[in-house]
Amino acid sequence: ISLAHVKVAQPCTEATQTPAFDEYVLVIEGKMKVFVGSKKPELRPRAHMDEEPFDLTAGPGETLWLPRGHRYRYTFPEKCQYAAICMPAFHPSLANREEDAKEE
Repeated sequence: ISLAHVKVAQPCTEATQTPAFDEYVLVIEGKMKVFVGSKKPELRPRAHMDEEPFDLTAGPGETLWLPRGHRYRYTFPEKCQYAAICMPAFHPSLANREEDAKEE
């Protein structure tokens, strides 16, 4: 298990990822948007090929549960602080980031 207090200083979008851990997020300040899935079925994880993509949004005091094995892209439209709990513990090799992904 890992716990992180994350501070996002300015609006940004992170690389798309398909984590091998469950993540629980509590937004403390600001807003967090998470795009789940892909518009292109061939980019969806095999177990979720038939699922349409959707967005999740959380603000202060709200939580998100992001189960492992789904494809996520995190966007922060403004300064944000959040607490993240990952099980098993976060490690970059478990995040499965798509650094070069241009499409969703």
